[in-house]
Amino acid sequence: MLIFKIELLFMKTRLPLLLISFACIIYSCKKDNPSSSSSTPTPPPATDSLGLWEMHSGPSSAFDIWFTDAKNGCLISGTGEIYRSSDSGKTWQQRAIGMDNYNLFFYNSQYGYDVGYSKIAITKDGGNTWASKSLPISASVSYDNNIFFVSPSTGYLSTAVGLYKTYDTCNTWHSLGFGNVGSVYFLTPAIGYITVGSSDTVSIWQTTDSAASFRWMGSKTFTGSGGLNVLQFTDSASAYFTFAGNLYKTTDTGHTILPITTMQGAGDVNFFNATTGYVMNRGDIYYTNNGGVSFTKTCKLANNVVFNGMYFLDANTGWAIDGNGLVLRFKQ
Repeated sequence: MLIFKIELLFMKTRLPLLLISFACIIYSCKKDNPSSSSSTPTPPPATDSLGLWEMHSGPSSAFDIWFTDAKNGCLISGTGEIYRSSDSGKTWQQRAIGMDNYNLFFYNSQYGYDVGYSKIAITKDGGNTWASKSLPISASVSYDNNIFFVSPSTGYLSTAVGLYKTYDTCNTWHSLGFGNVGSVYFLTPAIGYITVGSSDTVSIWQTTDSAASFRWMGSKTFTGSGGLNVLQFTDSASAYFTFAGNLYKTTDTGHTILPITTMQGAGDVNFFNATTGYVMNRGDIYYTNNGGVSFTKTCKLANNVVFNGMYFLDANTGWAIDGNGLVLRFKQ
């Protein structure tokens, strides 16, 4: 009888301890379950909004891109390589190394040019092979400058010390004067435009005689800093250009220059007429069909990734690149 009482007392003493231990185990299991935690869950990583754009892999450090038709195009990298694609940008093959790469320009499906700070590379077979030639004004060429060819042999180069012209496919260059020329664009072999200016004032000049003479059209003083990135005329009066990250427009050959929208990062522009075109703005690409009255965002890159270049064949077919090996193709 004494033994039974002792065992009963021991069980009464041990039972609360067992209940406490069991409660701790249950609490511990609940604490390890994320669904029952009171802390805010970590949001998923941001994703790209591509819309009608297709994503492909390409070379890293891509700097500029140009397509001569829906399948064939070239891409230059910031590390000196030139690549070519024959399947609309899905795959890329290296075609040259050791180049200076700033800007691409193709006159037609065969003749193309890649200008850098000390060299210009030329292809005569659609980008399969490239030959490099030295520039006599290497210290004054940067990514803000560009090239424009009106024939396979005749072209123009804008630099910080003036406008230059070649008649013999870049073998020799002739100075046409001016100071800091930011951009050059020709509507025809005879009719062309350049922008000249400092970091905050830009003027537009026009030639109608193949650069034998130029006429001042108008000037504008800007707020902000940064060189003129892109100039494109759609007819003899209408043009779009970017300066210090903002988009501007003229409808009277530069006599008046009006801001369209403050994008804070506008770069390339591709317009097909006075009303319809695309604008690259950091990691976004916008479309307008009413001359910039309104814009529609066609795609957006996530995580602060920005585009380095953009090129459109027409309103329905285009490409864009970033510096991390991303090639986007727009096909509507």
